[in-house]
Amino acid sequence: MPVSQRESEVRGGLPGPRGWLIYAVAWTPVVLLYALATRNHADLPFIYLLLSAIVVIGAAAVGGVLVWMATTRLESLPWQRLLPLHLGLAALYALGWTAVQAGWIWLVGGSTIARAVMRVAGIWQSFTGLWIYALIVGVAYLVRTAERLRERELAATRAELAAMRARLDVVRSQLNPHFLFNSLHSLSALIPRDPALAGEAVERLGELLRYALEYRVADLVRLEDELDFAENYLELEALRFGDRLGYEIGVEPEARRVLVPPFILQPLIENSIRHGLAPRPGGGMVRIYGRLSGRELEVGVEDDGTGIGDAGLGLGLDGVRTLLEVHYGSAARFEAGPAPTGGFSVAIVVPAQREEATDAGSK
Repeated sequence: MPVSQRESEVRGGLPGPRGWLIYAVAWTPVVLLYALATRNHADLPFIYLLLSAIVVIGAAAVGGVLVWMATTRLESLPWQRLLPLHLGLAALYALGWTAVQAGWIWLVGGSTIARAVMRVAGIWQSFTGLWIYALIVGVAYLVRTAERLRERELAATRAELAAMRARLDVVRSQLNPHFLFNSLHSLSALIPRDPALAGEAVERLGELLRYALEYRVADLVRLEDELDFAENYLELEALRFGDRLGYEIGVEPEARRVLVPPFILQPLIENSIRHGLAPRPGGGMVRIYGRLSGRELEVGVEDDGTGIGDAGLGLGLDGVRTLLEVHYGSAARFEAGPAPTGGFSVAIVVPAQREEATDAGSK
C-alpha cells in the first residue's frame, strides 16, 4: 500500500506545511518578549530591538529545526547512549546560539559592547539555550508519540473495518445460497402443478436475484427497496402456497425513506412461513410493519401461525443479527417472541438514518 504524504513526513521527522506554520507562529511571541525585555537595557528605537530579536530568536528557531531532525534520528537508540548524545548536542546548541548573539551584537554595536554584554549575560544566554534545547526535544518526542498513537488507532480502525467486511462477506456468502436454495425449491414444487405460474415465478425470482446481486450487505438501502424485495419474495411464495398464504405490509411513508442494511426482512419472512404457517393446513397471514419513534425505526415481521417460529432461529436470523451488530453495534435491538395474534413476532429497532438529498441507497 503506498505511503501517504503525511505518513512520509512523520516518518521523516519533519512536519508538513501546516506544521511549519505552527512552528513559526509558536516562536512569534518569543520574538516580541525578547524585544520588550531588551528595551530596558538598550536605548534604541523599538524597530531596531525587534530586528535584533528576529535575528537572535530566529537563530534559535533555525537551530531548533536541526535539533528536531537530530531527535528523530536518535530516538531509536537506547537511553544509555541517547542521554550523553543529547547532553553534548544541548551544549553545542547553547554555545552556538550564544555565539550568534555575540556575533550580532559585535556587528551592530562593536567589539567592546559585545564583550561587555557577554560578560554580563553570556552565562544566562547559555543556560537559556540549554532550556530551549530541552523544550524542543520534549515537544518533538510528544508530537511523535502522539503521531504514533494516532497511527496505531488508525491501524486498529482499519483492522476493525477489515474484520467487519470479512464478517459481512461471510454473512452474504451464507444468505445468498440459503435464499436461492429455498426459492428454487419453491419453483420445483410449482412447475409440475402449474407451468404458467412457474413462468411467472421465474420472473419474480429474477427480480429477487437482481436485488441480491446489486447490493452488498455492507451497503445501506431505503426500507422501501427492502420492502419491494420482500414483496417479491412473498409473491413467489404465494404462488406455491396459494390461498394458504396471505400477507399485509403496513409501513409508514416516512419510515420507508429510512436507510437499513439489505436482506434484513426476507429471513424473518421465511422464518414465519416455514415454521409458523407451513405446518398449518389452513396457512395464515404474515404482516410486515414499520414505524418511526423519535430517532429510531422499528420494523418487524409477525404471523398468526403456530407460535413456534423460534424453532427457525438459525442461519437466516443469526445472519440478520450479525448485520445489525456490524452496522449499528449496541444501538440496534433484535426482539423475538410470541406475537399478539398468537403466532410469532420478530422486531428490529435501529437508529433512523434518513436518506440524504441524493438517492444513494435507491435502486
